[in-house]
Amino acid sequence: MQDLRDYAVSGADAASLELFETALAQFQCYVVDPVATIDKAIISSPSFVTAHLLRAYLLLAGTEAAYLPMARDGRNATAVLPTNARDRQFSRSEEH
Repeated sequence: MQDLRDYAVSGADAASLELFETALAQFQCYVVDPVATIDKAIISSPSFVTAHLLRAYLLLAGTEAAYLPMARDGRNATAVLPTNARDRQFSRSEEH
């Protein structure tokens, strides 16, 4: 499957990909609750790597230190999932 930007995504189905796109639009427009929406995408497709990464990013974007462990857990969850090259590029990070 491919997202609206024409990038391949791993582990998604049509419903979870639509939820991903909705969550991303919600974040970009500062409306509704993109974390709740991306949580639904992850429930629908637990192996949807980009959804886990978006959730981690959304938690970090809130700048609340309390969310750091949850963001890290989300990123780490992708380590055991099948990924494509783009997923691996975004899921890598150095611990500081």
